[in-house]
Amino acid sequence: DQIHNFAHNNEWLIRNLVFIGRAHAALDLARNMIDLPRHPAYNTLAKKGSAYYGKLRLVQVLNDFELWDEVLKLKETRYLPRLAKMEDELQRERLIVRAHLRSGDVEGAQPLLTELRERLAKLEAERDEAVARAERILKAVGKSQSDIDEMQKQERDKYQKLINPLEQVLHELTGLEHLAEGRPAEALESLKKGGSQPAGLMARVHIAAGEVDKGLELIAKEVRRTENQVVPLAHQVALLHEAGKLDEARKAFEKLRSISQEIDLDVPLFASLTPIAESYGWPADWRQPLAARDDLGERPPLDSLGPFRWGPMPAPEWRLKDHLGEDRPLADYRGRPGVIIFYLGEGGLHCAEQLPQL
Repeated sequence: DQIHNFAHNNEWLIRNLVFIGRAHAALDLARNMIDLPRHPAYNTLAKKGSAYYGKLRLVQVLNDFELWDEVLKLKETRYLPRLAKMEDELQRERLIVRAHLRSGDVEGAQPLLTELRERLAKLEAERDEAVARAERILKAVGKSQSDIDEMQKQERDKYQKLINPLEQVLHELTGLEHLAEGRPAEALESLKKGGSQPAGLMARVHIAAGEVDKGLELIAKEVRRTENQVVPLAHQVALLHEAGKLDEARKAFEKLRSISQEIDLDVPLFASLTPIAESYGWPADWRQPLAARDDLGERPPLDSLGPFRWGPMPAPEWRLKDHLGEDRPLADYRGRPGVIIFYLGEGGLHCAEQLPQL
């Protein structure tokens, strides 16, 4: 991880896996990046190395493929740990509540959702008290109104830096709560205040709120923006079919099938399209085989280039004599750190000099 490109190339590979629908491989590689490097100075979210990018892409994979059950499995693991920085922990909490609400578990979302609302109310009360206190203190020492206004603004701005992101998160989560409870019009209003939202979600909410044309145009725009990416196309197929636009849905599905070779069909987003495929007379496995290009030269098997998921190489078994002439097998050292030094012997002056230093 001292070489930036290692982390950078792996995180771009995860993005490409998302584009073509390889959800399991993308999730696996994101978790692998969080596991690496195995050194406390580098495996930290404070530096843009494997751990940082792995966490970033893990959240993307979970959101894009709507893997809500996986979020709830990972929420207390090292992959989605509780975080010390407030803004990082807020994003973790947002993901967990989102997972509950998007999977219809309104009750499961309530403890954390209530905690977030209480946190906002507390910050707002502290802000108001700080603003009022500034006025009392400065008036008592005879400061001008302009000085009072400036100090109040500083106090207000200090708290708003904490309040604004929390407010935005709560707008989104309240919108998802309304949606889960069957109130799409209210959901739409709240989600609009919640910052950038996935196009597939917003299209679905517009349609549920009776704005069918608006919803379909929204997802069509996203498909045009993300040409040849399978996730937006999958949403478009489902939404067109649900809206009764069967010919348009078929055309969108045919486009999706043309780039479907790598899709993981067991992912809920894609599995939900199976009944639609069957309604058009296509098989349950509606993917089409990959047609290899013939203009790119010979390609070696990818496995010959190295493992997809990197891990430390296991040491081969060995048995060697120690300085007392006793046999020592590798098994004696399993489970604890060790260093083995290979050197040329006492005839190599530099090697011999290095031994005390090592």
